[in-house]
Amino acid sequence: MFYLVLNDGRKINILFISKIYVQDTDVIYETAVGSLDVTKEHFETEQDANNRYENLKQLYV
Repeated sequence: MFYLVLNDGRKINILFISKIYVQDTDVIYETAVGSLDVTKEHFETEQDANNRYENLKQLYV
């Protein structure tokens, strides 16, 4: 299993994530099971959210 620790301390299994994107000041993680469940990681600014997204792309793509 491969876990990602969110900025609030929650852990999510990245293997079950089908889509990651930025929406305003949140990074959204959609699950692979029908994409009905989403996990939101909130940031203070849009730039912080974009930085997190870019960091995730570098690590996992």
